[in-house]
Amino acid sequence: YEIDELRVYKDRTASETITVGSASTNDIRYENNPTTSGKIRSLVIDSAYNVSAIVTEMVDVDFATGIEENQLITFKVYPNPAKNKLTVEFSEIPIGELRVNDLTGKVVLIQAFNTDLTQQVNLQHLSKGVYLVSVGGKVQKFIKE
Repeated sequence: YEIDELRVYKDRTASETITVGSASTNDIRYENNPTTSGKIRSLVIDSAYNVSAIVTEMVDVDFATGIEENQLITFKVYPNPAKNKLTVEFSEIPIGELRVNDLTGKVVLIQAFNTDLTQQVNLQHLSKGVYLVSVGGKVQKFIKE
């Protein structure tokens, strides 16, 4: 057999604990360096055996503090829908980078932050569709026209 990609899903409850640390028994064993260290995917099967779409959440981990500094920052995106540029406005000056993912979880854009509360994101190279902006574990959805 030749396998290109293998995903294994396990049962979960409404609230699940994700273990973090360098031990091989932990769910996330690496911290950000320089990119997001974890990706959590989830799907739901209801009592009629209908299967939901896979939902992906990017997770930032910093072993020194246990929480990514950007997780405390709130942000909004506009205009939504956007054509060629998206504005991301933060409550505090962010640290690190902003990521844009498509709905499959694929990273389509990474942009380092400047020292402003407002960041401009060039969307010209993206196809029309729905995308997710993520900063410090927080995600905002936007539509590219």
